[in-house]
Amino acid sequence: MDECHLEDADVSGSCPQYIEQYTEPTTLKGCKCKSNCGAHDGVLFRCDWCYTENGCGISTMIPPFQTYDYCHYLSNENYEKQTWQTKSRSLWKKLTENDTRGDFPKPEYLLVESVQTSFDNQWDHLPHGRKKVLHGVGSVCRVRLRISANSPYTGILAAGEISEGFIRMGSAIKMKPDGIVPGNSIKFMRTGVHSANLLTLHKVSSKGLGWDHFINQSTHVNQVENFKQWVGGQKFNQATNCINKLGHSDLCTWSQNGTKAAEPIFPWIIHLEPGNIHFPPNIPVTVDELMNEYSKIPERSLIYTLHAKASPKAELEHVGVVETASKCQTSQYGDKKLFFRHQRIEEDFALRPEWLKEIDDDEKPCDPGPASTEVSVRQCARDAL
Repeated sequence: MDECHLEDADVSGSCPQYIEQYTEPTTLKGCKCKSNCGAHDGVLFRCDWCYTENGCGISTMIPPFQTYDYCHYLSNENYEKQTWQTKSRSLWKKLTENDTRGDFPKPEYLLVESVQTSFDNQWDHLPHGRKKVLHGVGSVCRVRLRISANSPYTGILAAGEISEGFIRMGSAIKMKPDGIVPGNSIKFMRTGVHSANLLTLHKVSSKGLGWDHFINQSTHVNQVENFKQWVGGQKFNQATNCINKLGHSDLCTWSQNGTKAAEPIFPWIIHLEPGNIHFPPNIPVTVDELMNEYSKIPERSLIYTLHAKASPKAELEHVGVVETASKCQTSQYGDKKLFFRHQRIEEDFALRPEWLKEIDDDEKPCDPGPASTEVSVRQCARDAL
């Protein structure tokens, strides 16, 4: 591992031994798996589960009478208690050790994977055997998020905060003759707790939107025609009633140094507007040519300005800027293993129930709805505990 920095050293001045995050999944009933976790079959491939040892869990009730339970991807406390600097350096090393890119998996894989895992996995990596069905190929680089002095929010978005993280940029779906569907995933490692994740998209579309990655993106996506009938929408509805919105309360609960907000203050929506970088919008390219465009982005480039609404009826206000802190590159680890947790908007509603009275006035209502403060109704087998 790279030489550790002063802030990572213990009282004797020695560098602590780095602890990997990798751990075995547990199950909701505390069983030990004897098979890989996966949706496999069952009710529309809704939940990840595994066969379990020693008769723990739920009986199949058919020969050979095996037992199974639902998988639980809990944080590794020994890993999480490390500093954000230590975790960041280790992740960056993984991301840059092999620049061979991945590929876009077959879209039908979306039907046989559990979307629940996208919301409930507490790791920074994908569970073993899981594919990155959406956003299959991307370019990664380090970024710096600078928050304005008058930000009203807490945590990563607190006034004057400067947080260092990673962005993965690419097309949400396999490139089309008319372009890409640009999306971003941003991760900030935090001291003592799990990472913060911010995911944005311009819109849900089965068609390309031109070749410029740098167009407006948001954590609440525009509706599309027949959103409820869209197969991906039906899959995401297995995890949330608001398939077009993500929450932000976790992002604003802890700062990068691990300080917890006594009362998290978080926005209703986050909006990214392009900064100083653009790609030629109407020139068709191959996957490799597109990745090469990302690699041309200079370090310290202003790629986005960040705006947010404090509530559904509020106006968008400037909150900060996102700038690159390294060159961007393809990454086998980024395409095959890196994971960004999605947060259910229901978690935000539980803390801001007054938003439920305002949501119908928003330009992007909950789809398919109804909006609710209930989180567990969309989690696997919680009623069995």
